[in-house]
Amino acid sequence: MIFDLNTIKQELDDAEIEQDEEGKNIQRTYLGSVNILYPSGKFYTPWDHSNLEICDNCNASGMNSSCNEITPCIPSKSKIDDHDEGNQYHCEACKDMAWLEEASNELETIGAVLANDTDDPTDMYALRTVNDLGTIQ
Repeated sequence: MIFDLNTIKQELDDAEIEQDEEGKNIQRTYLGSVNILYPSGKFYTPWDHSNLEICDNCNASGMNSSCNEITPCIPSKSKIDDHDEGNQYHCEACKDMAWLEEASNELETIGAVLANDTDDPTDMYALRTVNDLGTIQ
């Protein structure tokens, strides 16, 4: 497990109801910075990923079914991380995508989603939508 879901659920229950930019009622709680939460500690920008280790299979998208926890990535330019657990190579993008999927699945079990802040996209929140009566939707 990535998160203490009981604590996050309690923090959401205690959070004030606010409106998002679309006028929806939401509750949210701060989880941390991308730089702390993601395994790579890196923030992705749509125009550049040159600071990421990538593999030839997924080309830094982390979205190739052949790159997973069982089948390691194919290193690009032989960048193998000898300190990786069990000497299994996984590029940073694949590790981050796996973390993101697991974190999203965990939060879904308590009716929340993982969201970046609109003012500072490196800040991540657990967020849930509530109706006008404060009931979780």
